[in-house]
This record gives sequence, C-alpha cells and structure tokens, in this order.
Amino acid sequence: MSRQRTDLLDPAFLARLERLELNVRRIVAGERRGEVATRRRGPGTLFRDHRPYVAGDDPRFLDWNAYLRLDDLQVKEFEAEESPRLLLLVDRSASMGLRQEAKLGQALRLAAALGAVGLMRQVTTTCATFPGTEPPTFRGRTALFRLLEHLASTTPAGEAQFLPAFQVAAPRDRPSGIAVVISDFFETEQHGAALRFLRHRGYRTHAVHVMDRRDRNVRAGDVAELVDVETGRKVRERLDRKLAAAYREALAAHFRQIEEVCRSLQVSYIGIDVEDPMERIVMDLLRRGALVA
Repeated sequence: MSRQRTDLLDPAFLARLERLELNVRRIVAGERRGEVATRRRGPGTLFRDHRPYVAGDDPRFLDWNAYLRLDDLQVKEFEAEESPRLLLLVDRSASMGLRQEAKLGQALRLAAALGAVGLMRQVTTTCATFPGTEPPTFRGRTALFRLLEHLASTTPAGEAQFLPAFQVAAPRDRPSGIAVVISDFFETEQHGAALRFLRHRGYRTHAVHVMDRRDRNVRAGDVAELVDVETGRKVRERLDRKLAAAYREALAAHFRQIEEVCRSLQVSYIGIDVEDPMERIVMDLLRRGALVA
C-alpha cells in the first residue's frame, strides 16, 4: 500500500502536537541537555559536587579555593550533558498487514506523532521497523520529513522477531531513554524476553497493543480459514458455537497474557483499536506514559 507523509501526520495535527513536550525528566537515564535533568556525572557546565582528588584527574577541575580553605585537593564535578533519546519500535510483520494494513497504518501514524513530538523538542529519535535492518536515527526538527518518509515506505512482511530487532536497535554502547513498542503482539515466543531486554538496558518502556475488533467478531456458523500469516500455516473450519467460543476465549487469554507480562516487567501497557481516533490515542498515551510535562 502506497503512503504519503501526510497520510501519517496531517499539518493541523502537527500544529497541535507542537504544544506537547516529552517529559524527558522522567527518562530512566536522567540525562540532561537544556531542560533535561541528569543523574550522570561528567563534563558539563552545571556544578554538581566535590570529591577528593586522585592521581590522574584533570587539573583543570581542581577547586583551588577549596584547597586554600581546607588544605585539601578537591575536584569539581559537573552534570553530564547528553541528549535524551526516544526509541520507537514498530512491528511491520505480516499480521500487521491484514485487512488493507489497518493495524500497520495505525501503528505508523502513532509512531509519526510520537517521533514528531520528540524531534520538535530536540530528542534524538531512533525508529526501528521490525523485522528489518539497523534502524535510522533522527535529530532535530528538520529531520521530521525524513522520519515520515522512512515510515511511509514501510510495508508488512515476515515474522516479528522481537528480540533480535530490539538488540540491534538498543546496543550496549548507546545511551538509554524512552522506548515505545507498537505491535499487535501476535508473535508469541519472544515479546516477553524482548521487553525484559529493554528494561534491562535501562529504557523506560511502553507497550502499545494494536488491535482490530474484527479479530474477535467470530460467530457460530461462520466458515473460518485461520491463517498464521507469519508462518503460512492454515486451518479451515466451520465454526460451531463451542469452537467460536473457544476461539474468542483463546484470543482473550492471549491478550491478558500480554498485559500481565507488561505488568510483571513494569512496562506501561495501553491497548488501542485500528478505528480509534489518533489524536485521542496520542494524548492518552503521552499523558498516561508520563511523557508530557
């Protein structure tokens, strides 16, 4: 399905998003640049504390006034000045492409809106669509069009493969921050381990579960061909009342399991439908996720 940038983020909505800001003070790493608070020590301009001098310390940071008063060498420490970081992880697996890509379209629109808020506030934004290769990183307001082009070119294919994708998108040598995972979570093997990986890497993690109510609307008498679009396996059955009820219960149990995994990992969880208004989703997610000051 061909998409344009404006399909993902219309100018009027973008103008309203400009009034929002990521509450980067809540980022786990506590980094600071401009309005962003930090707990990290390192080179910077905001004085933090003193500590005793040890051999090898940079003599430029010696506090000679303290030495004259105390006859003791003390080193001044400052807040580290590092950019905050937003990691968007968008599932583009085959199951997201069902019914004219309804779930994928909703996921891409949400990623576009969150990315726009981040870039407008000078938050370094990495956007991974998985399965896929190493994700691009965007910086500054002028990068918004490139982010939208990246998202607009996304097509559904393959299996989600959560964990390998997250490992590529969040390497050890990269500072952590806020991670938002947008998926239908139909991949059942790795999402728990993948979310645990993000938390272990220090990301304040939010899971957005994209649903289509049509997945639950099965009735007795329907002839259903159930296809695992990520593996190609097919089962064709005429649904009697018992089988239709079993299907609905299995789906509900799967959804409950995803929410329980998130709760156990202290991952913020929100469920959305493909027909929900995007503005309401964005406002709800940003506020509930403590991303707006």
